[in-house]
Formats: sequence, structure tokens, C-alpha cells
Amino acid sequence: MSEKKEKIHIYYDMRFAPITFDAAVYFAIAVATCRLAGFERFDVHVIAKEFRQWSHRDKEYGQEIKNWRLHNIICRLPWLIPDVENISLYRANDIELEWPRYPETYSPGNKNEFPHLFSYLLKVHEKGGNVQIYRPSKFADKWAKNRIGKNDTLIMALRTADFDTGRDSNLSLWHEIYKKLQGLGYRIIVVPDYMDCLNEKKYSYFSWEACPEAALDADLRLALSTNAYATFGSSGGHFVPILLSSATFLIFGLINKFGLYSKGEFVSKILGIESGGQPTFFHDHQQKYDWQEASLLTVDYVSSTVGRFLENIRRSPC
Repeated sequence: MSEKKEKIHIYYDMRFAPITFDAAVYFAIAVATCRLAGFERFDVHVIAKEFRQWSHRDKEYGQEIKNWRLHNIICRLPWLIPDVENISLYRANDIELEWPRYPETYSPGNKNEFPHLFSYLLKVHEKGGNVQIYRPSKFADKWAKNRIGKNDTLIMALRTADFDTGRDSNLSLWHEIYKKLQGLGYRIIVVPDYMDCLNEKKYSYFSWEACPEAALDADLRLALSTNAYATFGSSGGHFVPILLSSATFLIFGLINKFGLYSKGEFVSKILGIESGGQPTFFHDHQQKYDWQEASLLTVDYVSSTVGRFLENIRRSPC
């Protein structure tokens, strides 16, 4: 790649790449790699004439939900990356490739690999790349500051998705956790799952301060988390832009025996770290995975773990 500080074109082809928040990992890898090569300006090109048919999710989702996720997740994520100047979406066959580009070997006529595993993030980080690239817009940042008010507000992020539901948050359990932490003096804003907001609205059955608007927009969700004192909650795709940002967070339910892809050994392989470890790009004391099996989470365990996490934040140097 050229060492000149110029624009590079980043490609994402839906025939070979996931329709999930794993795209956030890919864009972080791409941008960090390109910045190491001296590029500071980015155009993103999303190729979406067809969708990949490889994973369980790929095969279960129909065209309508894939198109919705294309516009509301895949094409939304690059706007949360500073220095992305243009985003192009292609739904036709004929594509005129730009240069320089990432991946360098990309060609629509061939099968391409788009790295989106955390193990690739670790490799880029080891080379000196900054992979925590996501930032909210100025509008969302201002909105979040007004919404939060006090700087010691916590965000609770929940998962009640339309796929792999064995990983979903037990809302009754999390409501009890909410009440216990609230009783200890914490203000908590609950951000539900966007699919729940669009369908049954199960989150509304409980008496807590909820912010469904943030569930429906990645920019608003990210803004809440980067402005809150800390974010905690259930592991899921919604957390990916957050953990690739400057936010403070504690993620539970990473290991879940009822999930398709959340068994212990599989998770360690995907993350590229040993069980109980933390990614090297996480900031000490401020960003953490909790490795307790999801089915063993209790009100006391989560509440006390959150309490210790917050205490460590207060004690750690700025």
C-alpha cells in the first residue's frame, strides 16, 4: 500500500460477508490496517446484489430482513467512523473498482475473504493499530448528554433477538438486578433490543427507565454508552460498536451453553484469547468481559460484579 496520506476505498461484499454486527469488526480491522499504511480518508463501498448463504443466520433470514439489516446496520456503521467521507451501496452487477482499495485482492468475480473475527483485531492491535474507532455523531453526542444529565448514570443493554434466542436476556432477572442497583443509589437507563422494540416490546412489561429510541439507532446507542459512567448488560451484536469505542463497559453472558456460537471453547477461539482473559485492546479496569456462564448469573452475582467494576473505575487513574 502507498505510504501517502490519501484516500483508500474499503469494500464489503455481502456475497461473502455477514449481515450482522460482525461487520463492525471488519470495518475496524480495515480502517486500523489502512491507517497503519498511512491512509487517513476512507470511502466505503458495500456490494449487495446477493447475500451470503453460509451460516445458520444466513439461511434462516429471508430477503426482507436482510435488506432491512443492510440499510440499518451495515450501511449505518461506517458513518460512526471518523474520516469516512462517502458510503456507496451497489445493487447491480457492474462495479468499477477504485484504487487503492482494501482488501487489496478484492475482485467481485472471485470469492473473497473479509476478516471479521476478533483474532484479526488482536493481530492488527499487536502491530500498533487502533481498533477502537467508533464515535457518535455530534448530534447524537449532544442528545445523549441531555438525556443522561448526571455523569454517573449507568446504561443497561439487553438482548431479546429474533435469532439464537437461547442467548436472550432473562428480562425478569435483569429487572431484579435493575431494582437492586437502583436501591444502592444508581440511576440506570435500559436500552432494549431493537427487535423487541419492533415486535412484542417485552421490555415495556417492566417498571424501569427505558430508552427504546437508542435501541433503533446505532449512533444514539453509542452516544449513550460513551457519555454514561458505564454500560453493562447481556452480550450480543449490539455491544460490538461499543466495545470498539472509548466507552466504559462490562459485558455478561459471553459464555452461554444454550447459544449456537457461545459455548466456552468456541468463544475463546473466536476471540483469540484464553477463557477468562481479556482482549489486549481493552482498557484496564474500564472495559471487561465477565466469563460466568449465562445460566449461572444471579441478581447477587451481577450486582456485586457491577459494584466491584465501578469501584475499580473510581480507584483507577484517569
